[in-house]
Amino acid sequence: MKARCQALWAGSFLCLVSQLSFFPAFSAPESKPLSLDGCNAAVRTTPNSADAYYDRAVCYMRMGNDVKALEDYSRCLALSPGKASAYSNRANLFFREGKLTAALRDYDKAIELSSNRASYYYNRGCLHASAVHFDNALSDFSRCIELEPGSIMALKARAEVYMKSNDNLRAVADYTKCLSLLPADPEIATRRGTALYELNRYAEAKADFDRAVALVPSYGFAYAARACVFYKLKDLPAATADYSRAIDCGVVSEDVLSNRARVFYEQGRYDDALVDIDRIVSGNPSSGRGFHQRACVHLALGNLEQALQDSTRALSLKADNRSARWNRAAIYILLKNYSRALDDMNEVIRLRPDAMSYNNRADILFHLGRFEQSINDCNFALSLEPDCDEALVTRAEALEGSGEYRKALCDLNRFLTKHPRFAAGFATRSRIHDRMGKSDLARADITEAQRLGYVATRIDTAPLSPVMVP
Repeated sequence: MKARCQALWAGSFLCLVSQLSFFPAFSAPESKPLSLDGCNAAVRTTPNSADAYYDRAVCYMRMGNDVKALEDYSRCLALSPGKASAYSNRANLFFREGKLTAALRDYDKAIELSSNRASYYYNRGCLHASAVHFDNALSDFSRCIELEPGSIMALKARAEVYMKSNDNLRAVADYTKCLSLLPADPEIATRRGTALYELNRYAEAKADFDRAVALVPSYGFAYAARACVFYKLKDLPAATADYSRAIDCGVVSEDVLSNRARVFYEQGRYDDALVDIDRIVSGNPSSGRGFHQRACVHLALGNLEQALQDSTRALSLKADNRSARWNRAAIYILLKNYSRALDDMNEVIRLRPDAMSYNNRADILFHLGRFEQSINDCNFALSLEPDCDEALVTRAEALEGSGEYRKALCDLNRFLTKHPRFAAGFATRSRIHDRMGKSDLARADITEAQRLGYVATRIDTAPLSPVMVP
């Protein structure tokens, strides 16, 4: 059946893993028990002692009183401007408060005063990573690792930045070093598996996820990640089982529910998909993705009004949601509201033109009887993507509509040479032959169409077949 303005699933199918946050490491007096009463007494006894203020700042920090800690670090530095650890700790507090400029200034000063302290480079690297300054972050984490080759924190952080920079090969190398130091850590195994997944090395990724769940059977993120591998390997029942295990282990994020809904959808388990999507939108009424996905399911079920309502809701939350607008155009086609469909497809093309969007608009223009414009859009689709075979069929219909039967036959012949089991194509060619007075050829084509399973439904009224687009 000819591919029409097909439904697009919202979002990419991502390998899900817990996000690694970049937390700085605080310096503190080694093996030195601190109490607030003792620190207060030290400040009273030695009010000009930088160490006294430093110790009390550490005590406040441990108590979660960052405001008092900042005040004491500043007093300490006023008395001892060369105390690198005070700059580093104050920078960490600024970082925690989101004052990145002040934090960077203090990190720079700490490194200027003590250039061989690995933790200072780690801390500044965390700031750069959080600010998406990945080159600077990689430089700092690498310097930290040079100074302290066994730093698990720095290796993990650098691997994470490599992954965020799409340098998954280097991420795998760093995670491998981490696993050599901590072989029983399920999180590191899962992270390396995620990097391998992004490299399309699915068997190795699955081995890491297997390792993680063998180490800690309740580690839900590993099940969620392994489910993605099963999906890529087209083992949908196994993917469903792993998503369910992840949810049972407490990993109940919108991403996990969305992915499981997609797997249900692809198995035709639409009611199960709706349960997961309803859970998403009830928990997050602003989830444009949730409403868009629910529209896909309703479209597959033939619930056009509900699909239209959900697509419109998704677009009200995010007007430039191209997939939702694409789907609403598909729904309007089924409702035979071609003017509204054209409005939406015009917007799809404005957002990101491609061959299929021009073919879809050509199809809508055909239904509106605007054959010349339909042909022009098909020509443009084929100029963008010469193998866009759908545009050949759409152009053939538009040419038929404008009475250019010979040209229409050329397009259909070209298409059917590549797709000889496309029953509706033979039915369309039969109709054109009949209009040209070639009754023998018309009978031969309709006989072939029926042999291939064609039923008496015109090609231009064929229903949509929702598809998954990763």
